[in-house]
Amino acid sequence: MSDTPLNETDVYAQAWSECHENLTQRNNGLWAKAYSEANGDENKAVAIYVQLRVRQLTGEQTSTPQQQVKDKNNDIHQQLQNQTTDRTNKQGIRLPFGIVGITVLILLVVAGTLLLQNKTLAPKSQPKNEGFLANDGTLFAIRSRNGKAGFFNKQRKFVIEPKYDLTCMFKEGYARVKLQGKWGFINKQGSYIVNPEYDDAEDFKEGFAPVRLGNKWGYVNDSGRLAISLRFDSASQFSEGLAKIKCNEKEGFIDKSGNYVASPQYFFARDFSEGVAAVWVIDKKDIDNIAVGYITTRGIFVIGPQFLSGESFGSSLAPVRRSLNEKWGYIDKMGKFLIDPQFNYAQPFKEGLAAVQIGKKWGYIDESGQQVIRPQFDNASHFQEGVAFVLINHKWGIIDKMGNFIVQPMFNSYGNDFEDGYAFVSLNGTNTYIDKSGKYVFTPLSVD
Repeated sequence: MSDTPLNETDVYAQAWSECHENLTQRNNGLWAKAYSEANGDENKAVAIYVQLRVRQLTGEQTSTPQQQVKDKNNDIHQQLQNQTTDRTNKQGIRLPFGIVGITVLILLVVAGTLLLQNKTLAPKSQPKNEGFLANDGTLFAIRSRNGKAGFFNKQRKFVIEPKYDLTCMFKEGYARVKLQGKWGFINKQGSYIVNPEYDDAEDFKEGFAPVRLGNKWGYVNDSGRLAISLRFDSASQFSEGLAKIKCNEKEGFIDKSGNYVASPQYFFARDFSEGVAAVWVIDKKDIDNIAVGYITTRGIFVIGPQFLSGESFGSSLAPVRRSLNEKWGYIDKMGKFLIDPQFNYAQPFKEGLAAVQIGKKWGYIDESGQQVIRPQFDNASHFQEGVAFVLINHKWGIIDKMGNFIVQPMFNSYGNDFEDGYAFVSLNGTNTYIDKSGKYVFTPLSVD
């Protein structure tokens, strides 16, 4: 490489080229870091790599935004704002390496959008009106004008008085609440089952909730007891009786007794689904070679590491990609392709359908690979409770499984899929809940 300093345009062009055309020039150390930060998502990894590589070539610090905010308090209100950030171009934009100026512009847009999706940047500013933060179909969390959050019903009567700094939706009968910088859990009567004493926490799932004190994570159970000691660098929710944890930069799985079923050994892993989990393995003979395989609940490979990327199983099928030069297809649990690689990107099946990207548009296929909703959307979510959010011209709408619009595209963003008949959406800076017809549960106003 020449010693002549590169201008900004050339730097971005070189970084982009290293990911798509000149793979031999790619900095594999930075790529591994980007791939890890992107949780195995290639498109996000490319965006992060470009950012890191540009900083390296220009002599700036190469720590990722995620690492830079790692020690900051994990504020759930910011998470919710991130979730409601417009999800336009979630999977990125693929273009051949062409006019440098256009490439740089697209890179900046894609990198910014993807990093927001990866929750590594600061959230957007607070919406104009106070937003509804959570619901369980009966109780809705709202922040009153005094800045405190509580829970009230459809009649706009507080069931749990607003006294918390932040609140999250009820899961399995319990809700996370934050008070004076600490997290705890309450039941629907407003009584603590876990006092606010933890620095961070996740929702309950399968009777357990991850909690953090200092730098270590453990699990409390639904009796409020610390059932699995604080000893992990990170911890995920339980799925099918097993939870993903991390120790010393390696991921593994534990059971509900806290015993390892797969010791920390994987570069990255996904949660268990349908009895198997995707794991990323580094070749001991070639540390730059990372491959994806699938293990059973006993930690045994049922599909050996052989893919570049892989998603979770749904309907006994999993979307995978063998290389950067190939498209996505779906394999069975023997590793055989049942739906041939043909998609620019593919999501796991849910409720019998899967969102797939063909060219720049998204549509849906059934379990036989047949197209049931033609590609026409700029982005698409999975189906939940029989409906899915889809994006057209920067606005989100709601469709049924025939592809018919139940609610025309009108929302700026949505915060969660439908649960118990309700979803959290944002419209012109105002957050509220809607039912499946698009009707407001109540007028989105603050409550005294």
